[in-house]
Amino acid sequence: MKHSVVPISLVLLIASIFTGCETTPPTQGLPTTHAPVLQQRAQRELKAAWRLYENKEYHQVIPNVQHILSRYPNTRGHTEGHYLLALAYYQIEGYPDAVSYLIEYISLDPDGKYADESRELIQKVAIAYEKQYPSDARILKHLVAVEALLKTKPTVGLKLQEADLNWQLA
Repeated sequence: MKHSVVPISLVLLIASIFTGCETTPPTQGLPTTHAPVLQQRAQRELKAAWRLYENKEYHQVIPNVQHILSRYPNTRGHTEGHYLLALAYYQIEGYPDAVSYLIEYISLDPDGKYADESRELIQKVAIAYEKQYPSDARILKHLVAVEALLKTKPTVGLKLQEADLNWQLA
């Protein structure tokens, strides 16, 4: 007697087709009466993420806030989450991501709670990024200054600095 074995995944696939099973974010497809509940959930989760940020647990902030962004679109927590993500990325020197989230926050709420701080932080990020990854023009300018100092007072420290700057340009 032969038994026909149907893989469980096939049964689940067929069942999901007939039952209309799908994954949707909690804000989609719900009546508007649920909107205040979702706003509260988003704010509660965002407060928890802020506590992580205040405890300098930046690497924990990022996935928690990304979860808020995906789970609670069209909420205040979603909008303000962009700002908190930017701060976390700034703290771990993820400057391109920080700027991206700051720009997104400003586009979502140009006059929002953190709009002015976001614009200021974009400037700070630009300065920090330039320090961490200086442009060739800035390196060359520094090299010229070091070479001028070497002509007047050659030291081992200046020679090492000159070698390092030449290496950065190469």
